[in-house]
Amino acid sequence: MHTTCNSALIVRCWYEIEQYRVTPDGHCPDCRAKIAGRFEKFSTAFGARRIPVVMSAPWRESNYSGHIAHSEKEKIMSSIWRSILLFIGIVLFIGVLGFIFVH
Repeated sequence: MHTTCNSALIVRCWYEIEQYRVTPDGHCPDCRAKIAGRFEKFSTAFGARRIPVVMSAPWRESNYSGHIAHSEKEKIMSSIWRSILLFIGIVLFIGVLGFIFVH
């Protein structure tokens, strides 16, 4: 609802846009008051269909399917970190077992 003239500008039912009355320059068509936000010419509602979005880090190159292409160095570093974390986990587990059996 528009606060100045109480007219419904965008009417939705969940994701379906049933009515869109904002002008392309962002005004109410009834009272011509400027509406805060960014608006453009509305052509057709996209409805409830899902739109795939590919997200990746801007500093990495993506291959054609949108998956991040990891360099060999990143793969090796990742493997090393996993090994270090596994070792720390085993040491902590053994330490906890030792503490339980001693006390």
